[in-house]
Amino acid sequence: MSKTKKRIIWIVVIAIIVGGFWYFKSKGPAVEYITEEVKKGNIERTVSVTGVMVSENQVDLAFELSGRVEAVDVSVGDIISQGQFIAGLDDGILNSQLQEVQLALNIQIEAEKLARRNWNSLKPEERQTQKDTSEKSRAAVRTATNQLARAKLYSPVDGIVTAVNIKEGEVATVGVAVISVASEGNLEIESNIPESDIAEVKLGQKAEVVFDALSNEDVFEAEVVEIDPASTVIQGVVYYRTKMKLIRGDERIKIGMSLDADILTAKKENVLMIPERAIKTENGVKTVEILLAEKNETEKVEIEVGLSGDGGMIEVFSGLKEKDRVVTFVK
Repeated sequence: MSKTKKRIIWIVVIAIIVGGFWYFKSKGPAVEYITEEVKKGNIERTVSVTGVMVSENQVDLAFELSGRVEAVDVSVGDIISQGQFIAGLDDGILNSQLQEVQLALNIQIEAEKLARRNWNSLKPEERQTQKDTSEKSRAAVRTATNQLARAKLYSPVDGIVTAVNIKEGEVATVGVAVISVASEGNLEIESNIPESDIAEVKLGQKAEVVFDALSNEDVFEAEVVEIDPASTVIQGVVYYRTKMKLIRGDERIKIGMSLDADILTAKKENVLMIPERAIKTENGVKTVEILLAEKNETEKVEIEVGLSGDGGMIEVFSGLKEKDRVVTFVK
């Protein structure tokens, strides 16, 4: 074999080896697409909150005076009667003040009795002065008596004690609720909803309620009946107090029970929907990749979406049809 033929053969072999190397290197493994089928169904959006059962007729009691608490005669859960004493301030100073003005009144009464022995001989202005002095003493006694009464708290209703926020020896502040009493019956749910969710919650919306003390299979329906217009700040977070009424009562439900509620804020039935994670947004335009199964290739399509629901599903208005497969992940 001539040197020229050998050179040609070697050139062909090298070309085949190099070509094969680049062919297999460029081919690489096949792309695998993870997809979800476009389907019809119901989409719901809920706001999940915690809450507690309270009485519709709950009374928060506060002292009208400031002072050191001398006695707290009730505990949470106690059944009490209307007019029952429940707490009191140290009234030693108030008692002393009452005794002083009562003594002054007694002295004034005796002085008036003496004056009336010669009443006709007194000038009109002297008689008026005597009457005014007696009346001022009586007014001082009434004021001291009222102050002493304000140092004690009595239950205004028959009911159950739901909160005790002060202890003996602590100082009570005027107007700050220290004890709450609720009359039994007419229960309602009280919940604090954060400002991030409150815009979706409306009067009349329905909720599903599960109580911590009962089985998760015991699901109760409730309705939103009241939303406070003003916010409440709790540990630096803005909340809005919201109340719900159970559609159906149950004798097992008691004041103070804690619960979880899912408030249904929006619902669409029998609509096209896809997982929200399949959507890409560029310059405000939403698109998805749909799989062309016969070619194992994808096609980008523009879509319009509607309600975003629980579980990561979202409604699709246009751009897709039922049984299309949208790409959610690429291996």
